[in-house]
Amino acid sequence: LPQPMPSAAAFYRNGQVYVVDPHGTVCSAKVNADGSLKPWYVRMGHLPAKIGAGSVAVLKDLVVCQVGQKLYYASVDERGIGAWETAGVLDGLTGKTTLAGWGDRIYFIGGQGEQGKLPLVRSARVSTETGVGDVEDHPALPVGMREAGSVIEGGRIYLAGGRTGNQVSGLVLSAPIDEEGRPGKWRLEAEMPFPMRRPIVQAWKGTLWVIGGGNGSSTKWVAAGKIGREGVIQGWQRVETDLPEPVTEGTAARAGGRFLLLGGRDARNYGKTLTDVYWLEPHLG
Repeated sequence: LPQPMPSAAAFYRNGQVYVVDPHGTVCSAKVNADGSLKPWYVRMGHLPAKIGAGSVAVLKDLVVCQVGQKLYYASVDERGIGAWETAGVLDGLTGKTTLAGWGDRIYFIGGQGEQGKLPLVRSARVSTETGVGDVEDHPALPVGMREAGSVIEGGRIYLAGGRTGNQVSGLVLSAPIDEEGRPGKWRLEAEMPFPMRRPIVQAWKGTLWVIGGGNGSSTKWVAAGKIGREGVIQGWQRVETDLPEPVTEGTAARAGGRFLLLGGRDARNYGKTLTDVYWLEPHLG
């Protein structure tokens, strides 16, 4: 990457990978047929508030950033990412939550209240025509969970790792999403083989992948969990090949049959930001 971009979101579209950080900066690069990248294009973007940094989620046609109670969005089309605009204010939203996006809906999961320990789950629709819609409440998490990784796969939201109370967690939760995008009741899935906070979570061909994260010790690990009938995680295995370096607060984009891992922080030296980019082949022996 041309600059450090921890806590960013990434996605692959129309032959290009895009990385958006919580300050509104956008980096993009064309992916060549052999997997190499063209030189990065950088647009130093500042959110309209020009204060602080928040969390980023990718929706169908929008990138959305939450800073406190405010939401900002930028449209996504074949030309790239548009300018940042103010979507609206969400009353009652506190702190940095785990964000996820599906269709035109953004989810705010956990991370609320004092020290982010409340298990609240909310969502709102966001569009360029109407801004942010009404906030809807959904079934709460069975435990307070924050700093988790999230992914939506097969009509379910999956949360992995993070913190429960003051402990780094290996818990995995999932909830179904109905046709309107509303999540249902959460259930506990098979626990990961190790606890991780702020991991990268991806899914591919019926397998959930948890990549890196921080737990105070070795954080180069990658774990894979097979998704069975009704979205149940059938068990986990640690992937034999570790990451080249310990990464937390990184991001990933799925490009074809591979994951492009981008930036983050050194999990053993939080003040050290990373700009390295790697390909990960999601293959189980």
